Amino acid sequence: MNGSSSSSSAQPSSSRLAPNRTRSGSLSEKGAAVLRALQRAPEDESPEDTPPGALTPHLEVDTKVEAADDDAGYAPEGLDGVSPRPLAQHQHPRNGNGGAGDLADVSRAGSIVGLSEEQKLQGRANREGLRRRGEAKEVEKIVGSGRPGARRGGSGSEGKKSKKSWEIPRKIFHSSIGFLVLYLYLAHHNLGAVVRGLSIFLGIVITADIIRLNNDDFERIYEKVLGFLMRESEKDKVNGVVWYLIGVIFSLHFYPADIACVSIMILSWADTAASVFGRLLGRYTPPLPSPPFAARKSLSGFLAAWIAGGCVALLFWGGGIAMKAERFDGASWNSHHAVLGASAPGWAHSGWCGWSWGFRGRMPTELADNAKSGPLNAAWDAASRVVASAASSVNGVPAMPLPLVALGAGLVAAVAEGLELGGLDDNLSLPILSGFGIWAWLWVWGQAAGAFVGAQRSVLA
Repeated sequence: MNGSSSSSSAQPSSSRLAPNRTRSGSLSEKGAAVLRALQRAPEDESPEDTPPGALTPHLEVDTKVEAADDDAGYAPEGLDGVSPRPLAQHQHPRNGNGGAGDLADVSRAGSIVGLSEEQKLQGRANREGLRRRGEAKEVEKIVGSGRPGARRGGSGSEGKKSKKSWEIPRKIFHSSIGFLVLYLYLAHHNLGAVVRGLSIFLGIVITADIIRLNNDDFERIYEKVLGFLMRESEKDKVNGVVWYLIGVIFSLHFYPADIACVSIMILSWADTAASVFGRLLGRYTPPLPSPPFAARKSLSGFLAAWIAGGCVALLFWGGGIAMKAERFDGASWNSHHAVLGASAPGWAHSGWCGWSWGFRGRMPTELADNAKSGPLNAAWDAASRVVASAASSVNGVPAMPLPLVALGAGLVAAVAEGLELGGLDDNLSLPILSGFGIWAWLWVWGQAAGAFVGAQRSVLA
């Protein structure tokens, strides 16, 4: 009986250590394995929680598994540099007759009773490491290793570490969008028409993506034509272009024209700079604290995004581009006086003109004409009073200094690029967050400077 039980118990361990693992195609099995790996480990039972007289469970140890995983989850040293105390092993007969050759049992009581609190914590950490190692093996067995040469015994080219992809075509396309937006702004193109055109294109891209994810033939054609612009992780989920277009459309619709263009150029250039310098220098700089930042983000990428974002703002507003192609709804910043928070329309001079217009530096003429000619005379009168009261303080509230504008815009770009937002694509979050951050930066200055000027006037009066 002992021989048969030993052989039956040893058989699964040999299968667990087999180098050639079969990969299951069942989505439910893959999902179940991943969920099991992500489950929080149950807390260990302390001796105080054990009822008096209760028997301590004994765990049978497979000697083959123990030999293969002798370093699984174990720290080389315990707390304070002290090596962890090994678990006590005892020989126990299986059938009461004291038969020899039984597998060794490990007494959990021997690892807890008489130990200090530090040693107990170390033991729990060791057991947790073993548990996680076993779950990782189970996931790898069902899902697959995910990279060539990851299996044990791999040799030759399969065992070599794959080179890091720089995604050159993708980065060129990503950066070119910033130049396109800058051209459209300088050429005085109607941004409303641009938003409508991008919305139609978004519908086409979403339709193609749905077909790609559900039709193998179309997927092969799609990836043959546009696959060089896609990451491997995007080939089985929504294409990043969808999130890119949504972020651009949101910014162009809701933010003033100058802030929208700056936020899109930040997406195009600051994100690319963070990626390039993060790959080049990330190993030499410390990682950003996680949370709130993503675990893969480094200080070098953060600084690159900060510098690129600041240069974009400096070039756009300091180089005269914003004022040269100023739209009918006004610019958000100029060198003469504060706009947002001081002279802009809307509540607290925020520039808010409703969902159809978003934030603007000046009351749009079309909105004003429609209000005067229609049944919205009361709303127009109220808006006129707001604009009139703001106009009296136009020359009194100083503008934010340009270096401070560039410094704030760069910091907003770096923070927005590095944040971890639950897996949200940064092509969507970066233009929206950077545009909102720049708007808030200028509005807070206008409010603070206006309050300061008002206090000075009251003192002089």
